[in-house]
Amino acid sequence: MAYSTLTRRYRFFNQNYPGGVGEIGDAGDGKHLPAKRRNSFSRGSQHEAGCGWRRDYIIAIIRDLTERKLAEARLQASQDRYREVFDRSPVGICWVETKTGRLLMVNPKYCEILGRTEQDLLSRNFQSITHPDDLAVNLDKLRRLAEGKFRHFEMEKRYLRPDGSVRWAEIEVAAMWPEAGTPVWHMAIVQDTTERKQARKDFGNTSELWKAWRR
Repeated sequence: MAYSTLTRRYRFFNQNYPGGVGEIGDAGDGKHLPAKRRNSFSRGSQHEAGCGWRRDYIIAIIRDLTERKLAEARLQASQDRYREVFDRSPVGICWVETKTGRLLMVNPKYCEILGRTEQDLLSRNFQSITHPDDLAVNLDKLRRLAEGKFRHFEMEKRYLRPDGSVRWAEIEVAAMWPEAGTPVWHMAIVQDTTERKQARKDFGNTSELWKAWRR
């Protein structure tokens, strides 16, 4: 076969049966399989197999991608479920870069607690929104988390809002890197306790007034 003829047929083959990822054939039950195909051509020897003419080949190498596609679909479904929980959670959730404290991801409830937009928060680190009186304790616990002294911790702290007000919160922080691995990022779950603390304070004041009245 002339080289130009083979080239034309190879081009025709590639146009009608292109390489790459797609569906091909069936599994014997009428269902198509996801597969990766790579096309190539090869020129045989001048007198291959005792023939007096050159035998040329168009080769298609096909790899079944069914398991990989199923794994990708399961991963996507898992990510979609997590994202729905993340967005609808009644508590604040944030992902934080452990080394710098930079906020990597925040959910709507976290934005509500801080009184800031997602865009604003993602341009900040947690240090800039933490009350100065609580920052040292927070940084010390985070340092010990990064050193592997523990995998999670809880603490009560105050957050600063842009209007100057303060929100109290109970936070749970968990390391999100493998044990003995390099600290990369951690997750914080934030429960706003401002109203609860105010209610306790009001109750305490009422109790003191009642005691004073009874004296």
